Amino acid sequence: MQLEKNNTKYSFGNGLVRRDFLKLSGLLSAGIAISGPAWSMLNADASAKRDIALSYLSLTPFILMSKASKLVRGTAHLSSDIHLALDQDISQLAPGNSYYMGMNLPFDTKELVKGLDPLMKKGTENALAYKDTQQLAIITGALTYRAINNELKKGSVGEPKGISSQEIQLYQDAELLRDFYSKGKKSSDTEALSNLFKEMIPRTLIRFHTIMPDERMGSDWVHIMQDWRKQTDNYYDNLAKAVLEPNRQQQEKIVLQSNFYDKSESVIVDTSTFNRLSAAYGDDSTVLLDTSSGITDEKIRSKQAEGKSVVARAILAGYLAILSIDDFWSGKSSSEKLIERLNA
Repeated sequence: MQLEKNNTKYSFGNGLVRRDFLKLSGLLSAGIAISGPAWSMLNADASAKRDIALSYLSLTPFILMSKASKLVRGTAHLSSDIHLALDQDISQLAPGNSYYMGMNLPFDTKELVKGLDPLMKKGTENALAYKDTQQLAIITGALTYRAINNELKKGSVGEPKGISSQEIQLYQDAELLRDFYSKGKKSSDTEALSNLFKEMIPRTLIRFHTIMPDERMGSDWVHIMQDWRKQTDNYYDNLAKAVLEPNRQQQEKIVLQSNFYDKSESVIVDTSTFNRLSAAYGDDSTVLLDTSSGITDEKIRSKQAEGKSVVARAILAGYLAILSIDDFWSGKSSSEKLIERLNA
């Protein structure tokens, strides 16, 4: 597999490409792309931690959250507070790096929306500090993730029978990684790609290390982390093979026949890692949905209907969830309307 950056080609055998791949893909944003279930361990009770540690890893929701965020940042009339809350940079502290932490917030939609109230008050008073914008990013991420995950659950109805859920999610992850982040360049170096994925792990382990576990379960914590690391290593070995050497019959059934993904859909083209959304760079030539006077339920339904595949519908669901939050944040809709739209 090869990548291109500034007209220079790299292969996975080149040490530099590993850093470039990560920068292009954004897979390390917030340092939690490794495993949503792993981060859930931090808030689980002792008896549940081992089960969570051994639960299946999936990068698909994280990737689609990233795409929805990119799509929103290409919207011309997005409020500055929401834009800042979505600003992501793996190389430095940025509020949007916390956006992905919302995947594991345990609160319901009503409670999350209520959590926006004190932040909105500070925003009105021009008193939003960095930590406030970070909290806004986390809540936005939580609501975006739920909208995306709901579409993925709906799409699971069409998944092929006779194939394990782990195999299905593995091939779904591989398809998105291959198409969104590699430009489809071919390689057979599965070991190099697997090692690349595993290079993400130390950052997550460092963050775990800074969180003091319950002293009464010290030995359990060590075993949990060992189990999680083993599970993650095995997953990345299998993921690398699915990315570079997929079983074509499995790929056909899981990705195409189930209508999981269609790379030709406009929303998928728009959110490609290698596509430029002009509005995100300061001009208004790209307006995917006119939000200047607020959004309506009709506009939301119309835009959502544009998605044909599961991935397209999930990206649009996340996109519309963030726009609905922005609509509320800008005073164009009520908290009740926001909850209604998010629960639709």
